Amino acid sequence: MPTCSGLHVSIGLPPYLPAISPQSQSVYLSPWQIHSSCQPYNCPLSKSKERADESVKPSGDADGRCPWYEEPMRKHLQPADLQDFLKQPKCATLATHFKNGKVLLSPVWHEWQDGGFTVAAAAGDIKIRHIQRNDQVSISLAEDIPPYKGIEVRSSATIEEGQGLETIRRIAIRYLGSARGLAYAKLFDGAHIQLIRVRPGTFRGWDFADEVELAEPT
Repeated sequence: MPTCSGLHVSIGLPPYLPAISPQSQSVYLSPWQIHSSCQPYNCPLSKSKERADESVKPSGDADGRCPWYEEPMRKHLQPADLQDFLKQPKCATLATHFKNGKVLLSPVWHEWQDGGFTVAAAAGDIKIRHIQRNDQVSISLAEDIPPYKGIEVRSSATIEEGQGLETIRRIAIRYLGSARGLAYAKLFDGAHIQLIRVRPGTFRGWDFADEVELAEPT
């Protein structure tokens, strides 16, 4: 985060904040956007204009944040709060591990069912091989429009047999629609499909619905 020495701070611009000066890339930041960089001695919103240069410690909470601090991000959402989002046909990102410990990030179709993610893959797929050797995975899903809902699950994955073709047919229809989904699923007839199941171990769910500028319209 930038050092807070005034209301105009040079940062990498978020897309929704217009630049005041293209040369300086300086923008006006609202209080919540600079709260985490404010320290008791340099917070511009804790000092009057007359006291701006005085070394007077303004009031603040235990971690040095300003008394007007508000957290715009809702961080403790549960699956029940995100059901509509979890049903959307969006690509998730599945993280598995190579033998040397490096991480492979794979975009995957998914299905949220019975409190966890299901991902279909052909037997012998690299994701299957990784999980058979190291079952610790992460899977995340986030939307790219306000209010930017997201979910991350870190857990041990299991490989399940049976219902593979039915599952991939159901998932394909959800992503592609009935006609195209059935045509796509037909490509897997006779294939050995395995299912990766990721049930919540460590779960994070969030959105920015409490931030006025990013909230869904009512």
